[in-house]
Amino acid sequence: MPINADKKPLCVLSTVILFLHRTIFLKHKAEPDREPESIDQFNWNWYSNWMVRIAKFNEDCFIDAAIEIAAHCGVPAVSISAIASKAGAPVGSVYHRFESRDTILARAWLKVKAHFRHKVASQWADGDTWQAVAGFMGWCRDYPLYAQFLLQSENAPFLHDTVAPQLHAQLEAEQAALDACFQKCMQKSGHELEHEQNESILRYLLIDSPIAVVKPYLMQNRPIPTTIDAMLRASHDAVCLWATPTR
Repeated sequence: MPINADKKPLCVLSTVILFLHRTIFLKHKAEPDREPESIDQFNWNWYSNWMVRIAKFNEDCFIDAAIEIAAHCGVPAVSISAIASKAGAPVGSVYHRFESRDTILARAWLKVKAHFRHKVASQWADGDTWQAVAGFMGWCRDYPLYAQFLLQSENAPFLHDTVAPQLHAQLEAEQAALDACFQKCMQKSGHELEHEQNESILRYLLIDSPIAVVKPYLMQNRPIPTTIDAMLRASHDAVCLWATPTR
């Protein structure tokens, strides 16, 4: 016999209530020494468990997944489906939080670059170039995934005009903060040469030389040997000696 349309909501509600009662009954039967839960307590527990499952798919887990994929396989390997698979989430969960892969990559770049600035570039302001290099080496050893990501994402399209204006402004602001650290180091480094020469020397000491040394190890997922530090120190001291004018 067909159900009257006006009575359908009541039938659905009755079915739900019966299901909840049966679930509580079976749960209590399986655990006879445990006090039975009320309907309200059962509903709250179910809601809490559901929220825990949903909460594990947040923005950070997708950003971290993109960092890992780019670090190991290169930026071209990063796709929405690859990010979702890495995070163990549905593709729709990624699209619910990010409008594009470039947005995720830009956010990943911001996260890693800010981490680099706080851990490494903040030491540049003291003007002690060797401590700055030692800090860079320590960061590469402690956070190889981040170091690999920066190497892989250099000059990537998402750093330019493929993201929203607000995010693009954040990218530029982070780069400006990093450049400011470099400028402070240049002011205190003590090399009394012309500005362009001083900048080139400092960039070689802090960035170009250390990167050239660690890149083969990072890209091959090999540990960076401690002997590299001694080689870098010798090179650093020789360049500093050459760059310091004689009186």
